[in-house]
Amino acid sequence: MSLFNFHLDSLASYPLRLILASESLARKRLLENAGILFETCPSHCNETSLKQKAIQEGLSVRETALRLAQTKALSVSEKLQVRIL
Repeated sequence: MSLFNFHLDSLASYPLRLILASESLARKRLLENAGILFETCPSHCNETSLKQKAIQEGLSVRETALRLAQTKALSVSEKLQVRIL
């Protein structure tokens, strides 16, 4: 069994759901208009502080966006006590 198949088999035992870790009305509307079911659970991360730190570290816009997404996902996963992000 490959690692990929293992992950697919493992996911079958979890009820999967999409969680929007943001209070962005634009993102919410985008998902709603696409007909995607989701829950909202804002991360309440200090995005301004995270962006400033990323700039100081010389991160690209892409790297900054990834860091923000990861930070939000980890924050929400801890809040909801979920393992799969």
